[in-house]
Amino acid sequence: MIPTFLKYKSYFDSYTSTISQEILATYMENGMFEQHLKNIKQRYAQKMSELIRCGQLYLPQNQQLNTPTTGFYTVLKLPKGVNSTILTHKLMQQNVLVDDVARMFLPYQQKSSFIRLSISQVDLEQIEPGIKQISSTISEYKVNLNPIFQGFHL
Repeated sequence: MIPTFLKYKSYFDSYTSTISQEILATYMENGMFEQHLKNIKQRYAQKMSELIRCGQLYLPQNQQLNTPTTGFYTVLKLPKGVNSTILTHKLMQQNVLVDDVARMFLPYQQKSSFIRLSISQVDLEQIEPGIKQISSTISEYKVNLNPIFQGFHL
């Protein structure tokens, strides 16, 4: 029975159903795909504009976002002494998900700390509170780096 199952399983794993292909062809032929792309690009542009606006409003001057011309990622260079891995973990505990850019480089190549922000899986309304949280978490982190404040919790 197992060989028969595996034979049929490999068939389904290897081939796209004809019905799915027909649906996709109709979707594309009727211009629905182009309309979908236009809508998605418009939404991403709106979200990126909001992210940049909030970054300029809430992040200190020395912590501005890298402003891309397209796409749905931007990068934030962190202040000296702020570890991107620790910050990413602290933000995750606060339900703010960012990506640690350190994982994209070999350890000897990384000169500064960066986090990457994505607008793809976030609602427009979540961007402002998210940037505020990132900014305040970085500020708290910097205060705790200062030996004067060791042992104090704000």
